[in-house]
Parts: sequence; structure tokens; C-alpha cells
Amino acid sequence: MDVASTQIRVYEDSETRDITELSPATQNINVLDSGTLTVFLNLPVPAGGVLINLSSMGNVTIPASLIIDTDSISADFTVTAGVAAADDIVTASYGATNLNASVHVLE
Repeated sequence: MDVASTQIRVYEDSETRDITELSPATQNINVLDSGTLTVFLNLPVPAGGVLINLSSMGNVTIPASLIIDTDSISADFTVTAGVAAADDIVTASYGATNLNASVHVLE
């Protein structure tokens, strides 16, 4: 006899959302090229979405923020390399949670 089981998590819209991952943790991008990073939350977003603040050291171009839409747990954003090889740290912030990803711009 085969038995299958599953777990269901019931959560409240008022529960705190936290960033659980900024992926990939390390990314290589060629000069003048772009890549994608993804921000993941621990719970689906309630109505109205969640604003995630983004920052970098300035060697790559990223948006200042992104919105994770209602009922989603993740959103992507574009990282664009400049004209010279450099290393950068991209930070995603929400509430008390800050996660970093390393971006290496290659010649």
C-alpha cells in the first residue's frame, strides 16, 4: 500500500515577511552585459505587494527598488555591468533583513 503525505502551512497576512535568499549568491557578468538576480521571501506577499530596497557599491547598475507582487514569493531584477572590470556587492533589504550577492564584472 502506497501512502503519500504532504504538509500545509497556514499563515496570516499580518505575519512578517523576510528575505530568505538573493540568488545567485555570486554572478559573473561581462563588461557592458547584464544578468538577473532574484529576491525570495519566506511567505507569499499579501495584497498590495512588498517593496524591496536595492543597493550596490556603484560598479553595476541596478534599480533602486523592486516590488514583489501579491501572492508571489520572488521577483527578478536586472544587473547591468559598466565599461570596466570590477567587483560589486548588491544588497536587497526589507525590514530588518539584508542579503548580499557578489557580482564580478569581467573583461
